[in-house]
Amino acid sequence: MKIRLADAHQTCIISLDWSLAVHVSAPDSNGWVFVETYAPSDPNPTSGTWPKYTNEILEIRLDGSEVRRIVQHRSRPFDSYYYTPRTASSHDGSKIAFSSNMGLQAILGYPSLYVDTYMIDIAPSAPASTPAPTPAPAPISSPVPTVTRAEQNSSSVALTGDWQPNSLSLHSGGSAVLSMTAGSRATFTFNGTGANWIAYRDEWSGIARVYVDGNLLGEVDTYATPSAAKATAYSVTGLTASAHTLTVEATGTRSSASGGSWVWVDAFDASTTTTSTPTTTTTATPVRIQQNNSAVKYAGSWSTNTLSVHSGGNAALAMDAGSSATLTFTGTAVSWIGYRDEWSGIAKVTLDGVFLANVDTYMTPARSQAVTYSLANLPLKTHTLVIQTIRKKNESSRGYWVWVDAFDVTP
Repeated sequence: MKIRLADAHQTCIISLDWSLAVHVSAPDSNGWVFVETYAPSDPNPTSGTWPKYTNEILEIRLDGSEVRRIVQHRSRPFDSYYYTPRTASSHDGSKIAFSSNMGLQAILGYPSLYVDTYMIDIAPSAPASTPAPTPAPAPISSPVPTVTRAEQNSSSVALTGDWQPNSLSLHSGGSAVLSMTAGSRATFTFNGTGANWIAYRDEWSGIARVYVDGNLLGEVDTYATPSAAKATAYSVTGLTASAHTLTVEATGTRSSASGGSWVWVDAFDASTTTTSTPTTTTTATPVRIQQNNSAVKYAGSWSTNTLSVHSGGNAALAMDAGSSATLTFTGTAVSWIGYRDEWSGIAKVTLDGVFLANVDTYMTPARSQAVTYSLANLPLKTHTLVIQTIRKKNESSRGYWVWVDAFDVTP
């Protein structure tokens, strides 16, 4: 049982037979814990009385969603204490050490107190996820973008690594590719001022790195529920009008909410911005709407935090699933301004009732008045932007808090 000290909330991370005793070793805030079981009754594996997880070393996700069976330690009770494996983890969870007599007392007549010591290298449970980059605001005056789509099997898209084809009518062009192998890349070469990565996103989707012209921009968590086909996973705008590359790289990792680490590439959209006339254009100035403005409506359990670091000196935060903040605005672009730190969680973002993304707001070090998510090139009309807590987080975060500090709206 995991017990949160702040409010004594209990989470069962695994159920074990009462005949088993355990030792627990916890790495340093990586979202997992090692549990080693041993059976003082010394059951016979062939007798039908061998409960699940007997004499095993397990790696268990702290939210109870996954159990990894690492090894059977094979230590048998030939003394009162020293036979117990006493598994110990390194601070980062990359190595574990344990003792075992391997039953050699019965097999080879070894002394009752005999044990050997073993060490195992453990594959990383999940590298810390960096916050997903948000689309950059695009010009919103007279420049008009011209968009050209390139399918994933176009000659302008180079695939390296291990990619699998998937043919379904819901994909752009009827097909897409996907990979869960770390280092697999899809590189789109284009001429223009911006580009979009189009992907399939679902409950088994993982985390990808995004590069522009070879420069790492960040990591994108492509997990989505419900699933979304032909979704814009990442956008880049404001580039110089020349040749560029947009690269998507699978990391082999996922958020704690996802059941897999698949990264999909369905298509890419290249955009070129041209001006309709040679006359000087004007750029609209965003208008800031504080979180306590009447245009923002709250549902669920929200608290107020008053600190000078926040826009306007205060912000709202919630962690209960289903709590929502709804902004009604008229404009062509909007940015959600939030506070992001090591206790921040994942929020669901929808616009006009359409799911857009699950946004991971975790950040270290903490950052106030951060642009958490942005949208641009919207039709000039009244929109509703909804930020909803889903009580999920990545494995690096220590909490589920979602903050709403303000919104920037461009007319």
